[in-house]
Amino acid sequence: SANYAIDSSRVYATGYSNGADFTYTLACYLSDRITGIAPVSGLMTDLTLQPCTPSHPTTVMIFNGTGDYVRPYAGYEGYLEPVDNAATFWTGHNNITGSAEVTDINNSGFNVERYHYTGGDGDTAVSVFKVINGDHIWFDFDIDGVTATRYIWDFLSQYDQDGLR
Repeated sequence: SANYAIDSSRVYATGYSNGADFTYTLACYLSDRITGIAPVSGLMTDLTLQPCTPSHPTTVMIFNGTGDYVRPYAGYEGYLEPVDNAATFWTGHNNITGSAEVTDINNSGFNVERYHYTGGDGDTAVSVFKVINGDHIWFDFDIDGVTATRYIWDFLSQYDQDGLR
């Protein structure tokens, strides 16, 4: 940031597999630098979850497949948290109290259940894309007419460390 024009209140992280696991770690341990995350086919580790105390509301978008045997949707007990536990942690951290808006997405050969939680501190949101029978891949289906990759950017870039811009 000393050499480039970077808005330090708008730094996001996304990653796949181990990289996705790491995005959760960044959001927990470097929350003063990370605004929001979008892990794809990864899980939050038990060691990250327990001491996780982000310094601000954090927008999170999670993509996981129910047929993933590398990062199972149900996690690995004692090591990797189930997707639902990660979503519960982030909705709780953001003080989101309402139920999710559930939408079915069926295209590009994928059957997806989207759980979208809104109304958190700073108007933050948490979205979980549960890809039915989805494998351990970077998902590239269309959401609202754009690719999942573009959708991640469109979603996260709405936020800074104070919440919705």
